[in-house]
Amino acid sequence: MCVLLNISSISIENGKLHLRLKNSLIFRCRSLLEVLILKETVIDDCYGISRLITPKVIVDIGAAVGELSIFAAKLYPHAQVIAVEPDPNMIERIDENCELNHVSHIRVVSKGVGG
Repeated sequence: MCVLLNISSISIENGKLHLRLKNSLIFRCRSLLEVLILKETVIDDCYGISRLITPKVIVDIGAAVGELSIFAAKLYPHAQVIAVEPDPNMIERIDENCELNHVSHIRVVSKGVGG
């Protein structure tokens, strides 16, 4: 599906691409890669988040800019959403995107995960 068909507005603010999706989510992207990841995780729903049945906990490991966590938090406002991200710069971006989307119930964990 073409990403442009799912965007209701595009603007540039302070050097950042500001995307408002038709599902009312808003994200600030700094690169084409971030736009493509947004398309994959939110627009294409490649992880099947929208098909979950009343989840209690959703863990986003490697949360990047928080697109999956925010998508899940909006779909399931009563679920506990945990965003795990080791990069402090990305944590700032998660906070920024959470603020844009009026999401305050995502728990951000500043840790890496390995196995």
